[in-house]
Amino acid sequence: MLIPIIGAGTTGSVAATDPNWANVELLLKFNGSDASTTITDSSTNGTSCTASGDAQLDTAKFKFGGSSLLLDGTGDYVTVTGGGSELAPGSGDFTIEFWIWWNSVSGTQVMYEPRDSGSAGRPVIYKNSSDKLIFYDNSALISGTTTLTTGAWHHIALSKNSGSTRMYLNGVQEGSTYSDSTTYTNPTGYPRIGVQDGGAALSNYVNGWIDSLRVTIGTGRYPTAFTPPTEEFPTS
Repeated sequence: MLIPIIGAGTTGSVAATDPNWANVELLLKFNGSDASTTITDSSTNGTSCTASGDAQLDTAKFKFGGSSLLLDGTGDYVTVTGGGSELAPGSGDFTIEFWIWWNSVSGTQVMYEPRDSGSAGRPVIYKNSSDKLIFYDNSALISGTTTLTTGAWHHIALSKNSGSTRMYLNGVQEGSTYSDSTTYTNPTGYPRIGVQDGGAALSNYVNGWIDSLRVTIGTGRYPTAFTPPTEEFPTS
């Protein structure tokens, strides 16, 4: 008897090629065996990553590839320990994107955090306590309007194109377009996935599953509304 996997996605379908592959600086597919704590960067950088708390791969729920990153909302996160300047968007175009399935939308939850001690010039993506998406850099630069929910995979993307930064939920723009002249940096040992780094303490952990996180530097993939990816991200 076949037992369906709740929330499962596509296990074997991979997009053929990526025309912007040369600009992919981080690709975390979160593929692997159940309960594994090995997080692999599938970009050409092969950047080292470290799982903390009970963060682990989970084969029970995934968007692509057979597993995703499970975070239970209490002390779980992933650090891109080998990350550095290659993940700094600078003043140019960039795209940060990932899939997320919330187990709970309670409270503030930070998905992408390339900052320490409240430093400026770092593109942070989080869900606020009102269950809306926020793009943040020492203030909320873009505020979403859609109420986020559990029970489904959501594709979230932040894309800067020619000085205009937009945030998308499932391919639909959230909030206003930000006229962006910031030069963004990325300190050594960042970003962190699934947690807020306040310098002295960590907080605002994600409670759910994250899959297929990709950072593209030098290319804004989404200048307008789009259909979210339907296949696993390629590695060529």
